[in-house]
Amino acid sequence: MARPRKFDEGEVLDRALRLFWDRGYEGTALSDLLTEMQMTKSSLYKAFGSKEALFQRVAERYDRVHLAFRREALEEETPRRIVEHLLMGMLDLHKGEETPPGCLNTNAALACSPESDAVRLQAAREREAFRLRLRDRLQAASAAGPLPPGMDSESAAALVQTMIQGLAVQAKSGANREELERVVKAFLASWPAR
Repeated sequence: MARPRKFDEGEVLDRALRLFWDRGYEGTALSDLLTEMQMTKSSLYKAFGSKEALFQRVAERYDRVHLAFRREALEEETPRRIVEHLLMGMLDLHKGEETPPGCLNTNAALACSPESDAVRLQAAREREAFRLRLRDRLQAASAAGPLPPGMDSESAAALVQTMIQGLAVQAKSGANREELERVVKAFLASWPAR
């Protein structure tokens, strides 16, 4: 008879999440994961399969727990409100007092060797899926409020996605919240309220 697991899976995933978020995928050594998660190598592999599989579980948890504000943002009425809610949520995420700076997916994907290309590609697929959702939502909301002059929903979604990635990189490289808020406010100035 198999012995029951002797760890709280959510707590263990949260510990791994913090390490991956702070150090990126490749910057997180297996030995550091084992220490932080308080697991042996065999128990980690038995529970999660591999470092890459563990990262996928962590990324799912990150999306569910830390990116819930994106779903709320997409429910806003006008394009400007969608983008404002999204970017302010990103500031809270990137510069939160309880979280590492930056974004798990960006931090994980920026420095990947060919051996870790699957992680980079998964992060790229997730970004693209969100960009498409944002594009569709901006298009639908454009009846309630305009997009910036000269932009369609495709270019607006790409611009916002680029802004999100830029905020993540700036947060990780040390920009403080006030600096990032100024950038967001300047960006929003080009988005008509009505």
